[in-house]
Amino acid sequence: MADKSSPTPTPERAPAGGRGPVKARPAALVPPDAELVGRAAAGEQEAFEPLVRRYSDSIVRFVHHMVGDFQAAEDIAQEAFLKAFAHLGRLEQPERFSTWLYSIARHSCLDWIRARHAGPSVEDLGEAGAEFADLQSATPDAPAETGEMHTHIVEELKRLRADYREIMLLKHVHELSYKEIGEIVGLSPSAVGEKLSRVRQMLRSRLRRRLKP
Repeated sequence: MADKSSPTPTPERAPAGGRGPVKARPAALVPPDAELVGRAAAGEQEAFEPLVRRYSDSIVRFVHHMVGDFQAAEDIAQEAFLKAFAHLGRLEQPERFSTWLYSIARHSCLDWIRARHAGPSVEDLGEAGAEFADLQSATPDAPAETGEMHTHIVEELKRLRADYREIMLLKHVHELSYKEIGEIVGLSPSAVGEKLSRVRQMLRSRLRRRLKP
């Protein structure tokens, strides 16, 4: 494990050394993940900072969806980055850094949830809106008001098993591919597709029953 007292880059708002944010740099000059991972693993700590800035917002958002506590989400996300930095040498395929990081964050979330006997939150799924258009279109007697339909969808998502909610979050909110989701949750891409299909069908059936006069 890395010594947390060392100058290990963390998902703070400002980079170390007083340098300007990476986003001010032309996009074409920003190194790809694999290059940054290789440099950081070789001892160049500064190379990890762009990775933190690149994924900090999405990891915090993912964790927040999972645990439902924004302050806890920031702490868990920072822990995930620290773990990733400490174990960069174990990453055999540096180009898959992002899915590996999501997997680390996911396990940290599950530890947090188990410790508190709580379930993942899906309140923010209502913001996904259009991503669930297939559920709405599959329910012909859905309310005319989109906002009302979103309310029904979120309520039904809350009733799903934790692993079903998680896979819906990864696909419809974080827009990951079946392959990426599979790497995070430990399933093959085809198994991810089958599971998503099963969850969507379940939600359609529940929504039809809910909206039946």
